[in-house]
Amino acid sequence: PPRSFYRTPHPLLALIWRGELARARLLLDEVPETIRSGSHTDLWFFHEAWLLWAEGHREQALWAAEAAVEHSRRTDFGWEPCFEVVVGVMQLALGRVDDARMTLADAISRSAASGNRCYVEWGQTFQGLAFLMIERPAEAARVLRTAVSGMQRAGRTLMLPFAAAYLAEA
Repeated sequence: PPRSFYRTPHPLLALIWRGELARARLLLDEVPETIRSGSHTDLWFFHEAWLLWAEGHREQALWAAEAAVEHSRRTDFGWEPCFEVVVGVMQLALGRVDDARMTLADAISRSAASGNRCYVEWGQTFQGLAFLMIERPAEAARVLRTAVSGMQRAGRTLMLPFAAAYLAEA
């Protein structure tokens, strides 16, 4: 970690995904509020959502992810489709499948309109999971084949294991 607080939240996500939650929380809590509420506040909300989720604070995590979407829309930062996918994932995990399907459909639509295939595929990955959760495996397989194919063609591997596992289930 740096000698002083992080000025960008990105390195914290790696700590969260590696399971180093105490270290991530310590470093995030060191960041002054003036930095967190300055530029890219939506990214700070996004990373806080991931950390809260990993710490088991599910409702707070969903609130933080929704705040990231709202702030990004208000400031035209442009990352709201990515943030929306995370909101959708959290809604699915909380059993709010209908909400998640609407959130993910919006994320896919916005991403497709902006030409961001990566976030289209991320949205499709969890849209496929939503279809599996409501016992519609044929629709899940259709969406997931598209996501897996696109990821493989482009060499995008971050969400590929999820998409492939869900496709195998479908």
